Amino acid sequence: MIRANRAPSLSSSNGHAVKPGRLNSFQRMMLNWEDVRAFNAVHVARLDHRISPAEIESGVLQTLAQLGISSIEFDADRRRYEYFPDGPTPQFRVVEPSGDARADLSAEIASQLNRPFSDSRHSPFRFFYLPLPSGCYLGMAYHHVIGDAASVSLVMQRLLQQLVDGCQVPPEPIDLYPPTLATKFSKELSARRLPAVLTEFASDLIGYRKCHVLSIGDQRNARVGFKIIDTNLPTRELLATARYFGAKVQDLAFAALFEAIGSLIPYEQRARSRRPHLALTAAVDLRRHTHGELANSLGQFLSCFAVKHPLREATSFGQLVKEVEQQTSQIKRRKTYFAQAAMHGVMNALWPLLPRSAKIQPLRYVCPFVGTISNMDLTRRLSALPVSDYLRAASTGPVMPLILDITTLGNTFNLTLMYRESAFQESQIDEIGKHLRRRLVEFHSAGREATEVEAVL
Repeated sequence: MIRANRAPSLSSSNGHAVKPGRLNSFQRMMLNWEDVRAFNAVHVARLDHRISPAEIESGVLQTLAQLGISSIEFDADRRRYEYFPDGPTPQFRVVEPSGDARADLSAEIASQLNRPFSDSRHSPFRFFYLPLPSGCYLGMAYHHVIGDAASVSLVMQRLLQQLVDGCQVPPEPIDLYPPTLATKFSKELSARRLPAVLTEFASDLIGYRKCHVLSIGDQRNARVGFKIIDTNLPTRELLATARYFGAKVQDLAFAALFEAIGSLIPYEQRARSRRPHLALTAAVDLRRHTHGELANSLGQFLSCFAVKHPLREATSFGQLVKEVEQQTSQIKRRKTYFAQAAMHGVMNALWPLLPRSAKIQPLRYVCPFVGTISNMDLTRRLSALPVSDYLRAASTGPVMPLILDITTLGNTFNLTLMYRESAFQESQIDEIGKHLRRRLVEFHSAGREATEVEAVL
């Protein structure tokens, strides 16, 4: 694992000094988290194109070299990183098919999430190949610190394009050293906004005091589990359900996940702990504020925001969606999610001062989240390629016990869950998955209507 105070110095491949890229505060926080557990992510594309493992491995190595990202080195003391067009070769694994592609993918993705990357100069990628009768799955595990899902999907798009085209022309370059969040969002993260940011952050912390602290069991068990809820679900049904309730897909997902967690932890149980509310978060892609200036950059441009709700048994799904939408609309209007990005610097300063016991279960009572949501549409990026399915996964990190990924590709979307195995039993994850599918897809397609008196728990 990368340890911020033990990272090697940076140098170019020819021994000359270079000007490396600057890690932003969120990336430094990710490196800090790796003191206690791996922090990886995985993208998997189903390629409807006959190509051998040897051809894919060769094409991948060539494309990484042409993009200049064959290897990476961090110097966290100086808050720097550097990519190289050569260096350690990424692992390429051929998965022996068992006849159950979903089971094969699930096992391999879970394995990749739990294996740390090197603490020295290394390839920030690992690849795996699962053959299919009429194509294959190409999986790419990556060191999550290098980029968020949107920017890493750029790398996958370049790789797939080269494989389909036969590497006839070099791939379109990617900006490997984009500005930091503090530089790009200097207005939103300026010192003048510090009082407002602190006020917003303090308000959130006060609200968290009412939120349930999920038991995550044996702290020594950091293993992350992975579950495919379902694939190739109809996008039109998801959008129709969201329209029915007059909300965004994200609001719908919030409400469905609140219900699913609430069914496992009833209100009476939460009330006895004097922390009856539940808190969920969602990732925010800050690129939306840059007018496309970071669209071709590899890096981390994320923040997040939290939604809190008491979720009593009598709350109808329609009412829950409405109340969630009221919270998210206000957050988006006020852009309070920049407060989270601003506080990463404070967290980075405090981290080295914490004992290991505090790092194993950091901020559990301060930020008692029970889950988070990542919603991503890759239709535009991959529409020109023979890709019929796309799955995502990410490590939960030291704070988050569960992640719901919604990944849309054209007319279909996928639902996947990542979870701390010490916090959830497999049967509970199955129930959460069934409930999410029922609310996001089957609710509308079955012709059911929500009413204010419908009890959903």
